[in-house]
Amino acid sequence: MQRRVIAGTVLVLLGCYLFGHTLPRAWRSLNTDFPNYYLAARLTREGVDPSRAYEWIWLQREKDHRNIDQRVIGLVPITPFSTLAIWPLTGLPPLVAKHAWLLFNLALLVPIAWLMSGVSGLSLLQVGCLLGLSFPLHRNLLYGQYYIVLLGILTAACWAIQRQRNRMAGSLIALGVAVKIFPVILALHFVRKKNWEALLAGLFTGILCLLLSISVFGWSLHRTYLLQVLPWTLRGEVLDPYNLASSSLSTLLHRLFIFEPQLNAHPALHAPSLFAVLHPAFQLALLLPALLWIDPGKSSPVRISLEWSALLLATLTLTPLPASYHFTVLVLPVAILCGCLVQERRIALLVIVIALYLAAGYPGWNTGPTDGWQAILHVKRLYALILLTTVAIYLIKSGARLQPSKWWLAGAAAVLVISITGGLKHQQGLFDDYSYRLPIGRQMLLAAQPVPQESKVDAIALLPEGYRRSTIEGDSMVANTVSGAKDELSLTADGDQLWTETVGVHSVLASSSGPEPSILDAESPASLANGTMLAFLRQMNGRKQLFVRDLAGPAQLDQQLTTATSPWNLEEIAISPSKSLIVSATQHKAESRLYQVRGVDQLELIPAGEARYPAISPDGRWLAFSIFRSGYWNLSLRDLGTGATRRLTSVACDQTAPAWLPDSKTLLYSSDCGRALGFTVICRRRFIP
Repeated sequence: MQRRVIAGTVLVLLGCYLFGHTLPRAWRSLNTDFPNYYLAARLTREGVDPSRAYEWIWLQREKDHRNIDQRVIGLVPITPFSTLAIWPLTGLPPLVAKHAWLLFNLALLVPIAWLMSGVSGLSLLQVGCLLGLSFPLHRNLLYGQYYIVLLGILTAACWAIQRQRNRMAGSLIALGVAVKIFPVILALHFVRKKNWEALLAGLFTGILCLLLSISVFGWSLHRTYLLQVLPWTLRGEVLDPYNLASSSLSTLLHRLFIFEPQLNAHPALHAPSLFAVLHPAFQLALLLPALLWIDPGKSSPVRISLEWSALLLATLTLTPLPASYHFTVLVLPVAILCGCLVQERRIALLVIVIALYLAAGYPGWNTGPTDGWQAILHVKRLYALILLTTVAIYLIKSGARLQPSKWWLAGAAAVLVISITGGLKHQQGLFDDYSYRLPIGRQMLLAAQPVPQESKVDAIALLPEGYRRSTIEGDSMVANTVSGAKDELSLTADGDQLWTETVGVHSVLASSSGPEPSILDAESPASLANGTMLAFLRQMNGRKQLFVRDLAGPAQLDQQLTTATSPWNLEEIAISPSKSLIVSATQHKAESRLYQVRGVDQLELIPAGEARYPAISPDGRWLAFSIFRSGYWNLSLRDLGTGATRRLTSVACDQTAPAWLPDSKTLLYSSDCGRALGFTVICRRRFIP
């Protein structure tokens, strides 16, 4: 009775914190993550082609047009399917939609607690205390994230597999994978147990989820996710991979062994090959014991739940770039461990598990920037998770017989060799762009769309306050920061004038000087060097259409070159000295191609394969562009006279948005080599002798 009173008192205090502190903060503002899901679903509902939703600047523009009160937005690394749950809420204003999402998540905690009690053997009071003590759960509510939903899916799947409802368990795991990729590791449990019924049900449900998502968002967005977003995610390179706040193995090894001029100027040593070897080796060293100690001959509920606990803990420990709210899922494996230890009256180990659980979720660890080997001291959450995983493996080892199947060991060895070989190959030429980089401010997360201006270079930079036009001059990059200013998302130069797109509910193109009036609902401009012609895009019926304006004409009327009834969705524009236009565009949501504009709705294909970002040299001879191969955008060059095309680079990173210097031999371009997906900097490199 005394224990119940203590547990009840703790639960009441935690409830007061939840309803008195966390929920009011979550209720008042959008904060950070909920708008990502909301906007992706809303765009598709409105009929906007979402193919470019993983591009930071493209999505920011759509956010600004809808007046969503969130400073910076990005869909990376969210799966397209995970946004579908927000679909019914997209008819509501963003903050009202978040209110509905919060209420749904709160209501979901009740069945989660009931199922978790059945899975772990803990009482509802004890489960409630574990939920309330989860700081990541509070952060999940604050940000409007998805991990309470995922916790519910995994808990229901564990409950089902314990009761031999295999098809239900397999289907739930597939649903969890569609939401967040990492539960796929539990499919190995099905294989190890020879539970083919659950595996086939999961495969069938996964295919259904994929088909549903493709029917809503189209194949192009999913192709981008599979070929670009997912591989970068697995390497921990979709956000700053050197930021120790994630406290992950991937971040620690990046911090120790990979030099990056802005993000990690002082590693312990620049030895990328060590990262390629140690990262998969450490991952396998932690995951393999959890797999090998799965006993195919034992299927008691307690045994199954312990095996799931070990796999989930190993996977959470190895997540490449986790945020705090990821560890909302930690409640399930910890509840299982606690239930087992309570039943066996192993109080000392129980206290250790609870202490490690609190340490893994504790938000106050010092994760500030540090240099060299000191980074090892700044990933305390990683060590807490490793120890929790060790406890889980120790518990499943007790009373079980090691199953050293030669096929599993051979498979593990093969995976290790393939991972190391692939990692070493990935690094070939990856850091070459370092020697060509222009300076970037320390607070700038990315710099893109370079435009040469005499002795300086203008570009768009992402700052903590949003996107701003910035200038690189000499050894520094200075942003055009104005308090409360709107985002500036694209620009072009025409002689001594600079046209900048300022974005709010409308995109407005304005010139830095001269009498030219602003252009409403115009974006992504390209101009002729002598300032007589300006081309730009305008969104119509969910797709971008091409317009041009003759700046020398007295009326300055806009001519529409692709109509709303055409199949084209324009991406980028290039203008030659002879005023001809080359654009990149998709047709019927297919791959991006380059086209020569011959007239209204007359786009002639340039045979260059899947390509974007055209740029015509000032002398009119060369067309630079980026070509897509093996999941990366690399630079290519085409002789406009002969049609001869050659690749300029071939590296495992993205080099986009080329722009010519006046000599028609040197290119500026955006590069995310050695950084994170889309977090580009500006490089200057001479390619033509």
